[in-house]
Amino acid sequence: MTNPCPVANGASLEDCHLNLFALTDLSDIKWRRYGYDSTVALRPLEDPVLLSYARCLSCDVLCVWRRRPVVKPDTMGLDFGGIQVTKDTPASPYDKELWVFWYTDDPAATGGNISSELSELDQGYWDNGLSYECRTLLFKALHNILEKSLISENFVRLERWFVNPYSGDVRSSDVRDHLSCSFSFFVHGESKVCTSVDVSLHQPICRLSTDHILSAHRSQKGLPVILSPYGLSGTLTGQVYQDSDTTVSKL
Repeated sequence: MTNPCPVANGASLEDCHLNLFALTDLSDIKWRRYGYDSTVALRPLEDPVLLSYARCLSCDVLCVWRRRPVVKPDTMGLDFGGIQVTKDTPASPYDKELWVFWYTDDPAATGGNISSELSELDQGYWDNGLSYECRTLLFKALHNILEKSLISENFVRLERWFVNPYSGDVRSSDVRDHLSCSFSFFVHGESKVCTSVDVSLHQPICRLSTDHILSAHRSQKGLPVILSPYGLSGTLTGQVYQDSDTTVSKL
């Protein structure tokens, strides 16, 4: 028998399916780091970093926020005994940073995206090089955009996996057709940013409904649940608490 395909093993790239996708290029990318110093914990709707992050993300701007890391200067200090020791400057647990990435339109030029309470700490662009820290934060910013798109399509995040919950009875569904996916990023060549999509099967899950709450209320042990987005396990008790309860006030 003769194989009509000229390739020796009978296959060609047109018949292959890959889980690697090119997302963007680092050439001409720019970034800026903002900060806000706070000595007290702020509510999410009062935090200028979180508010700016939400506005940028709603406009599909590549952005990510984090708590400010501990600063470790290279200089040495003297203690009271005259011995040289390294003096670390710990950051406040309430200090946060906002990193913004863009190519053409500066997000700061768009009114309302960046809060006036934020101070610019640093900036750079591709010609100056991107550090490992900067590339890692860019990958997180890309992941935030993917997460926003998937959540709009009814997916939920469970740690690093995105799943689409069942809409009907879990027991009557076909688990073989229910998949989850996760993303990892890397730089190919000099500047091409790619993502690898990992697809796997997961246990059947569904969103909580009133029937689940009533069932948990009738049960002595409650119902096991998974909390999004970090995949923490919990128990739904079905118990109801009033706003005047001291436990609810602490939460």
